[in-house]
Amino acid sequence: MGRLAGWLVAGILYLSGTLGCAPARLAAPPLPFEGHLSGRVSLPAMGNPTPVALASLTLPNYREVEKALAHTPDITGYRLLTEPQCQCLAAAESTLGNLLAIERQSVLTGVVWRWDREALARSVLADALALRAVEERNRSAAQALELYYRLAAAYFARDRVEQSLAELRRWIEDLGKAKETGLTVPQEDSKLRLQEVELAERKVQLDAAIEQLDEQLCQLVGLERDPHQPLWPGAELTVRVAAVDADAAVEEGLRSRPDLALLALLYENVDEQTLGVIRDALARIDLAMGLPTPRKHMVSTAVHRAKVCLEAETRREQLGQLLHAQRRVAEQELRRAASEVDRRLRQIGLAKDKLDQRQQALRRLRDRREAKGSPPAFEVPAAQLEVLAAEIDVFEAVIEWKIATARLKQSQGTLAAECGYASPESCGSACLTIPKREETHRASAAKLVLLSGQP
Repeated sequence: MGRLAGWLVAGILYLSGTLGCAPARLAAPPLPFEGHLSGRVSLPAMGNPTPVALASLTLPNYREVEKALAHTPDITGYRLLTEPQCQCLAAAESTLGNLLAIERQSVLTGVVWRWDREALARSVLADALALRAVEERNRSAAQALELYYRLAAAYFARDRVEQSLAELRRWIEDLGKAKETGLTVPQEDSKLRLQEVELAERKVQLDAAIEQLDEQLCQLVGLERDPHQPLWPGAELTVRVAAVDADAAVEEGLRSRPDLALLALLYENVDEQTLGVIRDALARIDLAMGLPTPRKHMVSTAVHRAKVCLEAETRREQLGQLLHAQRRVAEQELRRAASEVDRRLRQIGLAKDKLDQRQQALRRLRDRREAKGSPPAFEVPAAQLEVLAAEIDVFEAVIEWKIATARLKQSQGTLAAECGYASPESCGSACLTIPKREETHRASAAKLVLLSGQP
C-alpha cells in the first residue's frame, strides 16, 4: 500500500510538471459572435429615407384602448394610513437603521472577558452606531412622509380631474342635443373634445403616479402592496398661519442633529483606545484621512507612544474643525428649511386668492345668464373647469407646505426622536456643546500631555 501511494504521488507530480501552471478550465462551446467576423461587413446604401406615415400604423383611439385594458384589478377598499403611522413605521423599517442597530448590539455583547481593556472604544463605537442609526431612521421617516403627502395630492387631483371630465362630457352631450334640435350654437364642440382628451391624459398620468407612490410607500413602511386595497393617506392638512422662528429652529436642530452629536462624541473621547473608531468615522468623510494604526516599536515603547500621541492630537484637531464646519453647514440648512416653510405658506395664500377670484367669476357668469340669458353657454363650463383647476393648485400648495415642514424636522433631526428613537444618553449635553476654535487647540495640547503620561 505504501508503494502504491508513492506511485500515485509521483503520477500527480508528473502530470503537474507536464501541464505546468496553466489553470484548469472546462471546455465550453464558443459563443455565436465570439471572435472576429470573417470578412468585412458592408451595409446597403440608400438615398433619402421614406418618412413614416401615422395613417399607416392603424392607431386605436382612447375608448378602444380602455375597452381592451378593462382587466385592471378592481379596488374593493382602502387601508387608512395616518401621518404618525407613516412616520414611525418608516423609522422602524429603515433598512440601514436596523442594520446599524444590530451592529451596535453586537458591539455591546462582544465582551467575553471579565476585564475588557477596550471598554471605552466599545462604548464610543456603540454610541456612534446608535447615532448613525437614528440619523438613518430620521431620513427614512422624511422620505416616507414626502411620498405620503404626494399620494394625498395625487388622489385629490384625480378626484377633481374626474369631476371635470364628467362635467365636460355632459356639456358635450348637451351641445350635441342642441344641434340636433336645430338650435344655432355659437361654438363647435371641437374645443371641448380637445379638453376632454387633455383631461383624460392627465387622469392616466395621475393613475400611474398613484400606483407608483403606493408601491414606494408600502416598501418604506414595511407593508405588502395590495392592488385591491391601496393605501389611503388620512393626512391632517390644517394650515397653521404663523411664521417659523428661524432662530429657535436652528437652536433645536443644533441640539438634536445626530451628525453633530456624533462628531461631538468623537471629539470628547479622543483616546488611544478610540483611535480606531475615529479613523473609521473620518474615512467615511474622505478615505485619505483613514490612516493605518501606528505599529508598535519592538525596541522602544516610547517611540510608539509618541506616534500615538501625535495621531491623537491630529485626530482631535480634525474633529474640532469638522465640528465647526458641520455646525455652519447645519445652521445654513436649517435657516433655508425654515425660510422654505414660510415661502410655501405664502404660496397657499396666493393660490387661495386665485381660487376666490375664479369662484367669483363663475358666480357672475351664472348670475348674468339667469338674469339676461347671457353669456353664451360654453363660457360657464370653461369657468367651472378653471375653478376645479384652481382647487388643485390650492391643495398642491398645502401639500408642498406640509413637505417643507417635514423637511425642516428632518434637518433638525427630530422625526426619529418623535417616534422614540432618541440619541444615546451616555454622550450627555456636554457633547452637544460645540467648543470654540481656540478651545480646540488648548484641549489638543492638554490631551497630548495626558496621553504621553508626562506630569
